[in-house]
Amino acid sequence: MKLRRIVLSAVLLQVACAQWERPPSGGLPAAGDRPCDGGAVCKPLKDCPALSGLAQRGKRPSKEEVQMLQMAHCGFMSIHPKVCCPTGVAGGGRPRPGGSAPAMTTAALNNLRLLPLSQCGPVLADRIIGGMEAHVNELPWMARLGYRRDEYSGRLDYSCGGSLISERYVLTAAHCINENTGLVPVQVRLGEKDARTEIDCENQSGEQVCALPPVDVDVERVIKHKDYGQNRFQNDIALLRLASAVPFTDSVKPVCLPVEGDERRKDLTGKKVQVAGWGRVHNRNGATSSETLMKVAVPVTPANDCVVAYQPLQLVISPEKQMCAGDKGKDSCNGDSGGPLTTAGYIDGVPRVVQHGVVSFGPSHCATEGTPGVYTRLTYYVPWIVSNLEP
Repeated sequence: MKLRRIVLSAVLLQVACAQWERPPSGGLPAAGDRPCDGGAVCKPLKDCPALSGLAQRGKRPSKEEVQMLQMAHCGFMSIHPKVCCPTGVAGGGRPRPGGSAPAMTTAALNNLRLLPLSQCGPVLADRIIGGMEAHVNELPWMARLGYRRDEYSGRLDYSCGGSLISERYVLTAAHCINENTGLVPVQVRLGEKDARTEIDCENQSGEQVCALPPVDVDVERVIKHKDYGQNRFQNDIALLRLASAVPFTDSVKPVCLPVEGDERRKDLTGKKVQVAGWGRVHNRNGATSSETLMKVAVPVTPANDCVVAYQPLQLVISPEKQMCAGDKGKDSCNGDSGGPLTTAGYIDGVPRVVQHGVVSFGPSHCATEGTPGVYTRLTYYVPWIVSNLEP
């Protein structure tokens, strides 16, 4: 399925191009196109998702957006303005759907060694509505965030999810952390499938397979994206640094991140991806979170369809930073926040499970037809994630 091109706002084009000198008409590029820096390519604005994505139907351009387009101007193709379009990936390549991801800094590239790429996302031979139970040891990167509601009892409540990405870090959503209300995770539970049992076992191909006991690790530090909250529900991403390194076992292993060029450029539009968590499994009043880890496969929504779906709610979706997925009767739901959206991929040429999204938000009635769930797009935030890692 082809990605539907975002329709450019006539207002944005008129304002941004007002001070550009138009070349003579004709079908050939004007001579003297300005050179582009940093591996960017001079191309028509409509063909550059990284900049054309700034214009969304019905959205007036900000002063900063106009300045960004003016600074990027490099020439004309006939009467159409051209811009320096960043590739967003080391070594070039076509831009990723929905926009161009920030390039890796030198510090981020150095920190890639902190990600266990040779051990992440092992592949075994569907907020969750309409899904099914996960198997023992099937999703060993799943994490539950523990909150201490009552300091006297010491009991922890688990109301958000996350994913283990290294021996010291769990990835989650920024909205799962609110210092003003005391909603701050103090512990992370790893290796759990069924919250009702200490040891999870099941019959697999005629054999009894049991997981190791869950592992509880204290949270040493919370790292929330500094721009979360400036735009409603955008930059909804955070890291939890664990107080001690977690040994990897069959029940506890990290998920892979889309750090390689092919994964960062991958177009998932229309493809099935998997969401998992312990969130609500029903929409009825009084429905509680699931005691068992659930999974569901949902298709990725075309970017513009998602933008349009949330316009009536006065919510601006940024295809560059967010992605949407969902199906009639299938969705993540309350309690799945912070959990991973994953798909099959390759890291160093080896089949792996790669995380491409973080559960962010969705309609109050989960699995509403025509209103997919919204996820933080990790291909945009990989440089931020890696830059914040420490040994």
